[in-house]
Amino acid sequence: MAKTSKNNKNHIEQSGNRFLKDDLHKKDLAQEHKEYLGMDIPDNYFSKSKESILNSLPFVNEQKRTVFGLKPFIAYPLAASFLILMGIFVWLQNDAPELNPKITNTEVIQSLATDSDDFLVPSLLIEDDNLEVFLDDFIVNAILVEAELSEQQLENIFINSLFVEDSLINNYIDQTLLENIVL
Repeated sequence: MAKTSKNNKNHIEQSGNRFLKDDLHKKDLAQEHKEYLGMDIPDNYFSKSKESILNSLPFVNEQKRTVFGLKPFIAYPLAASFLILMGIFVWLQNDAPELNPKITNTEVIQSLATDSDDFLVPSLLIEDDNLEVFLDDFIVNAILVEAELSEQQLENIFINSLFVEDSLINNYIDQTLLENIVL
């Protein structure tokens, strides 16, 4: 017996030095483990231990995060910025300027009156020797505009008197006709 135990020690020392290090030794890993440690690995030990470990852990169900499930400090600013963007969009849609404004006769008369006062700015760019020609053109243009406006007023008087059947048409004709003929 002493021989066998001595042989076993020798065998353990030799195999202990080369356990899992010797690539030339192609024994089954379970057999090598059994010889080295002197015990067997139970059947399905690793799969059973994995299952028991996983079963002992608490089960945590992962929840999918949605927009409505966000925390309030994220959800409220997100909702406020969305409302602001929608408000700006609606405001810009309703605030579109009119591309073709309607022009009435009174607006034309007012615009012509403001243009007549605006002769000083273009006169700054004219040389002194051409200033006389510019002023003559400006005065002739102003007289023509004034004559056109008075003619429009006279036409408006006639049209108004036709619709209203004004009996005082002779008074209007006497006053405005003499002014238009003189000019």
